[in-house]
Amino acid sequence: RQAVLAKIVIDATGDGDVFASAGAPFDAQMDPKMRSSHLALTFRIGNVNSTKYLDFKESETVKYGEMMRELEHLGGFTHYINTTREDVIWVNNAIGGLDPLKVTDLTWLEVNGRKRIQLTYQFLKTHVPGFENSFILDTASQIGVRSSRRLIGEHILTEKEIFSGVVFPDTIAVCPDFRHNVSPEHPHWHVPLRSLIPLQIDNLMVAGRCYSSDLVANDLLAPIQFCVAMGQAAGTAAALAIKHQVPVRELDVKILQDNLIKRGVPLPVP
Repeated sequence: RQAVLAKIVIDATGDGDVFASAGAPFDAQMDPKMRSSHLALTFRIGNVNSTKYLDFKESETVKYGEMMRELEHLGGFTHYINTTREDVIWVNNAIGGLDPLKVTDLTWLEVNGRKRIQLTYQFLKTHVPGFENSFILDTASQIGVRSSRRLIGEHILTEKEIFSGVVFPDTIAVCPDFRHNVSPEHPHWHVPLRSLIPLQIDNLMVAGRCYSSDLVANDLLAPIQFCVAMGQAAGTAAALAIKHQVPVRELDVKILQDNLIKRGVPLPVP
């Protein structure tokens, strides 16, 4: 068994760069049909007259649909999300066929994604009511990767466990079904501590979308809010393991759960 030199290292890179370098086993298989296999380069448009835009979208549905099909044909982005500001629109996207672990693919998207941002903005400003006085407010500071390496840890969280509502004895995060009715009978999904711990490397944990899971479970639990929950659990577990002078895999999970509950983390009552 190997061990990294620090007392405990938490790999929160998302891509599992640390655990891959340390020699921990992982799975990088992707399903091109799944949301998680698509990269993104999101941006926001400011000074939008949202009332005018939404009135046009709702009253001229046929014309609006034709516009969006034309924009999509040109290579633009057509997924717009309202924000907490009425004058700001967030433009989401999902770009497939690229490998998030290849520098050449990431570079291609940095260049061509920004060209598509300009194309999208100019089209909206020219053709869509409400965007006449708009401007590009900001763009993502880096490529959005939804999934890449997934740790093979002490437990691999599976699609079956998600949909059957399994509650683990070492649950450290309870994640609500925020996509609505993915699993109506089990609206809360549980992440076990073991999914944050590598099989063969001591003094190392993970947090975020590179946690140990199959493709479907990873796709469902990779969003930011769930990564935050894993991060709090991993950080707390690391601190407690150091305090009690034991490896994380040997930490009494009840101590960890009690500590998280005291800090307001909703966990199942034993």
